Amino acid sequence: MTGQSVIRSALWVALLASSFTATRAEILVQTLPNGLTVILEEDHSRPIVSGALVVKGGSRTETPDLSGLSHYYEHLIFRGGSREQEELEFRRVMQQLGEESGGYTSDDYTNYGFTVPSENLDEALRRSTDAWMGLDLTQEKVDKERRVVMEEYNQGQDRPDYRLYYAMLESVFQVHPYRVSPIGRREVIEGASLETFRTFYEERYVPNHMILALVGDLRVEDTLARVRELWGGFTPGRAAFEQGLIEPEQREFRFRQETLNTAQARATLAFPIPPANHPDLPALELLAAILANDDGARLWQVLKVREDLVRSVSAYADRRVDPGLFAIDLEMDLEDAGTALDKAVTALADLAGNPPLVEEVNRARTALLAARTMQQQTPFRRAEALAVGQMLGTAHDVDRYPALLAAVTRQDVARVARIYLAPERGNLALVRPTESEPFDPTTWLADWVEEWREMETRADGSAGAASLVPQPASMLPVVSGSASDGADAATGPTLIAPTALRRVLPNGARLVVRPDPNSGVVGAVVLIRGGQWAEPEGKDGLANFVANLLDKGAAGRRQTEIAQMLADLGADLEVSASADYISITVETPAGAHRNALEILADVAVAPTLPPEEREKVREDLRAQIAGLSDRPFDALNREFYDRLYRKSPYRKPLLGTEESMTGIAESDLREFLARTVVGANVVVSVSGPVDPAAIESWAQGRFGRLPAGKAIAIDARVIDGAPKEAVEVTIERDSEQVVYNTGWPTVSVTDPDYIPLRTAVGVLGDRFFFKYVYDKGVAYRSWFYQTERLGAGSAQNEMGVSPSIYRQISTEVVEDLARFTAEPIPAEELSAAQRKLISRHYLGLQTNLALAQRLAFYELSGLGIEEIDRYPVEVREVTPEEAGAAARKYLPEGRSTRVAIGKASDHQP
Repeated sequence: MTGQSVIRSALWVALLASSFTATRAEILVQTLPNGLTVILEEDHSRPIVSGALVVKGGSRTETPDLSGLSHYYEHLIFRGGSREQEELEFRRVMQQLGEESGGYTSDDYTNYGFTVPSENLDEALRRSTDAWMGLDLTQEKVDKERRVVMEEYNQGQDRPDYRLYYAMLESVFQVHPYRVSPIGRREVIEGASLETFRTFYEERYVPNHMILALVGDLRVEDTLARVRELWGGFTPGRAAFEQGLIEPEQREFRFRQETLNTAQARATLAFPIPPANHPDLPALELLAAILANDDGARLWQVLKVREDLVRSVSAYADRRVDPGLFAIDLEMDLEDAGTALDKAVTALADLAGNPPLVEEVNRARTALLAARTMQQQTPFRRAEALAVGQMLGTAHDVDRYPALLAAVTRQDVARVARIYLAPERGNLALVRPTESEPFDPTTWLADWVEEWREMETRADGSAGAASLVPQPASMLPVVSGSASDGADAATGPTLIAPTALRRVLPNGARLVVRPDPNSGVVGAVVLIRGGQWAEPEGKDGLANFVANLLDKGAAGRRQTEIAQMLADLGADLEVSASADYISITVETPAGAHRNALEILADVAVAPTLPPEEREKVREDLRAQIAGLSDRPFDALNREFYDRLYRKSPYRKPLLGTEESMTGIAESDLREFLARTVVGANVVVSVSGPVDPAAIESWAQGRFGRLPAGKAIAIDARVIDGAPKEAVEVTIERDSEQVVYNTGWPTVSVTDPDYIPLRTAVGVLGDRFFFKYVYDKGVAYRSWFYQTERLGAGSAQNEMGVSPSIYRQISTEVVEDLARFTAEPIPAEELSAAQRKLISRHYLGLQTNLALAQRLAFYELSGLGIEEIDRYPVEVREVTPEEAGAAARKYLPEGRSTRVAIGKASDHQP
């Protein structure tokens, strides 16, 4: 480890969230003599560079005796220990150079990557190349990582969504290796030999099976020369690892069901479709978007708006190297499964027999293209898309996609529905509660087959040659302002806060605007102060109930109308509740942002709370509460906070309880809005290519008219101190893992002790992660973090381990914590944690929505928008003595609270 300061100056920090003149150049795709495919793209809009490496193969090329080794190697690469770097050195240093990006295994490839300030590119690329290509494999590494991979495997066995996915794959693929998910087979994870591992690595981690994409503030010629220098010495390997297994054409319906300790039923209706490079894929993606892209889509209308049969519904076309799949996911009460599935396949038959409306296709196309634009805002997502695009065909297809999508007609959508979504090609996988009666698909399937045959008799594939007519972006009036909003580009290196405009409206509402003239995306957020602090006694979950209703009707428009207008704009609107506030965000292409901001304002200040939607939301929330056990760590945190706090409202569940959901009346919802949606509680933040004057005028017109009101009191002095002696609570549950938290109540984000404590927790986070995930290999998840609350928060270690070692490991955690508070913090460890915190802070501001959210939070908290620039300075100035004092003060030995869920009492050390 070099130990050098990887943030060599404040320059990249200051500029990271600022925009330069965009100078994205032509994509260069070149294959080196040894077979490595290199993709380079210059983009000087930000002083950062990302790399993405695709290792081709994934689970599709794994024989049964190798099943899961691609994923296993992802773990081994991150553990490291190579020609030039000691074990764990790669991961530690990369977290300081910038951030690790990627790090996942799919059916077709394994992905690795990084994002760093451009001045760190050479070191990041050198270290990454060594880690990827120079792994020194030992039995000890394999054994340690085996326990980690098994914990990840066990975690999936406890989750109904994972179990459903596994069942679906086993139904769709009878022969192809896609039948097994990338996590692999238990017997291979537990039993593969060191020789097998070495052979796998030597054969597959070769340049001719890799694609390296680098995007950002780089010079193509210089970077290509450096890649040649670093990679030129590696020799190619075998040309391919294809197994020659071809999935037979499916000719009959298949059904699988499993039981699990779950409150809700989940189902996936899936169909095999062609490979990713097939010309029908854009039409299939449009079909999925028309069915379930948003709340105005067909399946949502049929299954939720009209009859409230499901809790959620989604659809997607999964692109794969070999034949992929088209899937519809449903979550519902088991008694509604038959009706919901019946109406879902009726919608499929209708689309197959009758081409969708012009406006439906245009809306879906706009939404898909906008999502693509927003997904590729960061250099890593762009690099990843180019590398994966090259694997599936060519990197240039990434930018050809809009034209391919534009060529899809209404008739194409109906045609692919008829070809690929027929009943005999259907696969139904279902996970139901353990004590429930088996689901019998016989009647449902018979009705579907009959309906499909009637459709085929009526359908005329050549009917309707009407072309798609471009539709207006929205029916909303355009807000005044020029097409470009006329924002002046910032000149020279500037900090974030000074480039942002801050205004306090006469009623107390606060506005923050940060121009970014060269971006193509606008991000905006409205934060409404209150959260759990504004909930009356006995009304637990009220804030979350309100948040879930805001976009269900506003300004006289129904939920469907709002969803359709957002889709027309290519905008994404999200509403959520936290412990301290309600957040409403919108992300939209710049050309549509004025109308998207109008919808954002409608949802924030003019919700209608329609009665029919109110009862649907109530039932959905009850189902979420009942199904909390399906999400082990969510269930854990609910139980943990209930024991951790005594006075703070944070002790109450954010979701509420089944009892409180029953007791919340319409008057409670409206009274909550009347108290919280007032000038004193509202912060509006906008970042992107906008004119500050136009945004200020809009904010004054929409939020300046709110009553001034009174700020909801959030008392950071309501501090629940640590208990006088350690608290241990075990909640027994039959599961493959014990999940548990060990922690203490701490302080508000505004407290002077917050940043010293956060740096101390950062040191603990690294210690615990590397010790329990890597050194001991006993956990897949071992986090130590401090919550960011306006009131007094918490610091906690969150972990999942096998029941057989829970007592041993949980005791060891407490001993580690005691030693940490008793000993001085080494300066080198503190420095590493500081660099990591600062790096994460700035790399978390790569999109305009993220920047708007962070500015809004600092303004709402009372720290002010200048905190976005002060924070790194404050972190850097913390001394080991200050961090140690904060740890001793708030993490006292022998006074922690520990809550565990699982078979914790069955296995004693």
